[in-house]
Formats: sequence, structure tokens, C-alpha cells
Amino acid sequence: MVRYASQPSKHSCGPTAIINSAKWAGCACSIKQHLSLISLLCNCSEGTAVDDFSRVIRMFIGSSVKILKRNKPSMEQVLEHVQRPDRAAVIVYYYPLKGYNRNNTNIGGHYTLAIGGTKAGITCVNDMKGETVTHVPKAELSKRLAFRKKERLFIPQVWFLRK
Repeated sequence: MVRYASQPSKHSCGPTAIINSAKWAGCACSIKQHLSLISLLCNCSEGTAVDDFSRVIRMFIGSSVKILKRNKPSMEQVLEHVQRPDRAAVIVYYYPLKGYNRNNTNIGGHYTLAIGGTKAGITCVNDMKGETVTHVPKAELSKRLAFRKKERLFIPQVWFLRK
């Protein structure tokens, strides 16, 4: 069984998702040995930009795993993909922070690794609940995937991984 890593700081979810993706792929990778390097490569001081994440995940696991990036995937696409044992997905989604409204678009972002699923939801690594591995109900993840679609931005995005 894979021992996934917890996010060590507020802004390190991107590098943590890369480390956990490498662990899922069977690569020897750890927070202790690789977080500083991956954070540096991702320019992660106050979060990881999508383009930096995409470049660095390909650098770290692109030779071991097939990676397909998609903008605004449907809940059904994500569920169908992660239900197979040789597949996972990294999802970046945005959510409203305290004080969010139409004039003040105060938002936060989060990268999580989906490693399995059922019709009821998906199993995520380093999700918002502070636990390493959690089950996220389909309705909750659907809300997260839909949030930014309303604002016509290229978020959420998913990197579909296949061994």
C-alpha cells in the first residue's frame, strides 16, 4: 500500500500533489527529499500556477505515466477515469474564501490527487479536510468542478494519469 504525503504548509498543495502522483506511479519520492526542489521548480511561494504545475509533473513522472491535461472536465469524465486501478487524476479547483462576492473575487485554489472512485464519489489524497486520504462525495466534487465554469476561466483543470 502506498503511503501518501500530507501537505506540510498552506501553499504547498501543488508540490504535494506531484509527490503523491509520483508515489502512486511507483516512484521513490518523499516530502523530506523532494519538496524543496519541486517547490522551487514550481515557483511555489504563495501557490503553484497551473502552467508551472503542468511542466513539473511531466518532468517528474512523465516517463513513468501517460499524462493528459484537460480543461473543465465533467464529473462523469473524472469518475470514469479514476474507477480503473491503473488510473488517477490530479484536479485543481478553486473555491470561494471569506468575503467572496461579485465585486471581490477572493478565491483559493487547491490541487488534489484522485486515486479511485465509485458512483458515489472519489477517493482523494490531500483534499481539503486535513486528512491524507478521504472520500469526497460526488455532489461535493461536482460543486468544486462547477465553481469556476461560471466565471469563464480555464479552471478547473485535470491531469489524467495512466500507468
